[in-house]
Amino acid sequence: MRINFKELPIRDIEGRLIPTDVAKTVGNVLFNLSEDVAEWQLGVDIYHSNGEMDLTDDEVAILRKFSNRFLYVLRSSILEVIGDGVLNRNA
Repeated sequence: MRINFKELPIRDIEGRLIPTDVAKTVGNVLFNLSEDVAEWQLGVDIYHSNGEMDLTDDEVAILRKFSNRFLYVLRSSILEVIGDGVLNRNA
């Protein structure tokens, strides 16, 4: 799966998708809350990413695991991109 944390589409209050750089935020959460090396490394990789990243199924599972650690708007955007989201309105 490909995902770009430098331009993640975040829905604003009016439902518009705004490309937003969340790489450092997402990377820091994974880095600081990781329970193993794979989670820690994914946090580092996301933090230093410069565009689209190819994520393995295991890395997508890590994002799902940590999604509840993000504010709703970021969590829902990540889950929408990886295929678990519920925000399909105004698409």
